[in-house]
Amino acid sequence: MARTAWQMARVYLLRWHRRMGVTLAVCLLWLAATGILLNHTDDLSLDSSPVGISALQRWYLGDLPEIRSYAIGSNWLSAANGHVFFNGIATESCTNRLQGAVVSGEYIVAACDDVLLLIADDGALIERVNSMYGLPTPVSAIASEETNVVIRSGDLIYQVDLEELSFQRLPADTAPVWVTSSPAPPKLVDKIEKSMMGEGISWERFLLDLHSGRLFGRSGILLADIFALGLAMLALSGVWVWSTKPGRWRKRKQDA
Repeated sequence: MARTAWQMARVYLLRWHRRMGVTLAVCLLWLAATGILLNHTDDLSLDSSPVGISALQRWYLGDLPEIRSYAIGSNWLSAANGHVFFNGIATESCTNRLQGAVVSGEYIVAACDDVLLLIADDGALIERVNSMYGLPTPVSAIASEETNVVIRSGDLIYQVDLEELSFQRLPADTAPVWVTSSPAPPKLVDKIEKSMMGEGISWERFLLDLHSGRLFGRSGILLADIFALGLAMLALSGVWVWSTKPGRWRKRKQDA
C-alpha cells in the first residue's frame, strides 16, 4: 500500500526526531549536570570557592604579561604588569620596563625606564628617583662597578651618587658589565602569577559560563543557542509525531 505524502512526512520527521535526540543527549546531560550544581551553589559554597586550576584561570585571563627577573644575591627582583615584586611579593609600581637591579651598600637599586627605585634588603621602598632629581631618561641599562652604580641613557653613561642623588657623565669608552635578566625559579614565577590573577575565578562563575556557553566566547554562546533551538524542535516534533500516530484519536473516541 503506497504511503501518502502526509505519512511520508511523518516517517521522515520521526527519523530525524530520533537522530536529534541522540545528538542532543550530550547537551541535555551538560545542562542537567551544571543546572543541578548551580541549584546548590550555597550548599556547596561554589560562590566562594576559587577554581584553583591555573589552566582555567589562564583561559579566562589570557596570556599573562612577561615576567622579567633579576637575581640580587639570595633575593629576586621581578617586574610584571606594572609592578615590582621582591621575592614574589608586590612592593612597588614600575609602569615601564624594568631594566635591571644591582646591590649598592645597603640598597638594592632597581632601574625602570623612567625611575630608579631604592629598596631596602627587606623589600621596603626607600626612595623613588625620577627626572625631578635630574635622572637622565629613558634608562636602558644598569650596572655595578665596584661600589658605584652606573646607568645608561641613550648613548650616554652616568655614574649615580646615591648619597647626593646626582648623576655624573662618564667617558664614552666606559664599558661596564650591564645587568641582564635571569629565569626565575618556577615556584617564584607561580607565586607572581597567582598574585596577578588575584582571587581567581569561582566555581559558580565557571559553572554559569559553562551552562550558558559563555566559557567558549561568542562561538560558545552561538552553540548554546543552536542547542536550545534543537531542543525546542525536538519537543515540537515529538508532540507532533505522538499526536499524529495513526489510530491514536480514533481509539480515544471508541473508549469514550
